[in-house]
Amino acid sequence: NAVSFARWAIATGVLSGRLMFATLPVVAVLVAWGLAQWSRWKVGRWTLGAAAALALLFAAIVPLRYLRPAYGSPRLPAGMPGTAQAVDLTFQGNVQLAGYEAMNDLEPGEEINLTLYWRAPTAPQHRYRVWAQLGPQDAAQKVAEYDTWLGGTLYPSDLWQAGDTVRQTARLTVPDWTSAPGLYWMRIGLVDDDTGERVSLADGSSDMAVLGPWRARAASPPPAPACAADFRLGSAIRLAGYDLEMQENNLSVTLYWQAEQVPDADYTVYAHLLDEEGNLLGQHDGPPRDGAYPTSWWLPGDAVTDQHSIPCGASCQLAPLHLQVGMYDPATLVRLPVYDDTGRRMVEDSVPLKKQACHAPRGSNDG
Repeated sequence: NAVSFARWAIATGVLSGRLMFATLPVVAVLVAWGLAQWSRWKVGRWTLGAAAALALLFAAIVPLRYLRPAYGSPRLPAGMPGTAQAVDLTFQGNVQLAGYEAMNDLEPGEEINLTLYWRAPTAPQHRYRVWAQLGPQDAAQKVAEYDTWLGGTLYPSDLWQAGDTVRQTARLTVPDWTSAPGLYWMRIGLVDDDTGERVSLADGSSDMAVLGPWRARAASPPPAPACAADFRLGSAIRLAGYDLEMQENNLSVTLYWQAEQVPDADYTVYAHLLDEEGNLLGQHDGPPRDGAYPTSWWLPGDAVTDQHSIPCGASCQLAPLHLQVGMYDPATLVRLPVYDDTGRRMVEDSVPLKKQACHAPRGSNDG
């Protein structure tokens, strides 16, 4: 049995320990015979007694300490704990997502646990599957997912009774390639196990519950910018550098922001390309990272790489050109004050970007 199990596990990549149960009686006999051989030694009785006591202690502790919690019923007679974040999202079929407990911040490469608390106002008539997907604002770009029976194999939903509260933990791994920093949401839904169809929310607005967002922080610092800079925008944000690169008829600008405090609003970045007389030749306005990481979520120490593409056509070939960047509050259109490294306030609260500050040419004209 053990040999067959080993060959099957290697061929399929699946480890199911229950398939080894048939081997346990044989192993037990061999272990007993081996222990009996100790009795031939003078210290055999004491050694054998100590081994038996240790085995007895192991057999007494493991079921209560490890097996019972791992295989205990997910049903909670006392209801949802007070530490859970309460929500009120009811699916058709009278299955309610009552609350959840989750991690604080995410980090690429780590495993996360999301504990869901389900409630059954009435006994469900179907067996459901629950799925959970972690992803950015665009629901199609999931980075991790989880799918299993609602209530797990120990207490599937078709066995629930009216008034039951059931705890279920979803374990997901955030991939190393997850884009960070950024915000991510957890999307939760149910599938009818018989028909394979998704179950809608009771109000018909959607077929999923959306939790979050959570902040994903970068696991490593970004590469050094090609162009040096040291400007402060307001009291919370610093521009530490930038890259300039021509891409066909667009000027690509990569800005390297650093958070020194928590910004008090969600600011918009502007990048304006001007001629020598100050006429606007091209621009790009938008939130940092295309809205994936709004400034109000930044924490001290965050390093945010932010790319903007300015369409400029034939104007890109003109010289000299001037590139100015900064931030403003989209609600008031008021720009954040900009200061250089000496504390001098910049004209029009704009940062002038110059290719002369770059370590290597990036293919753009002076900006």
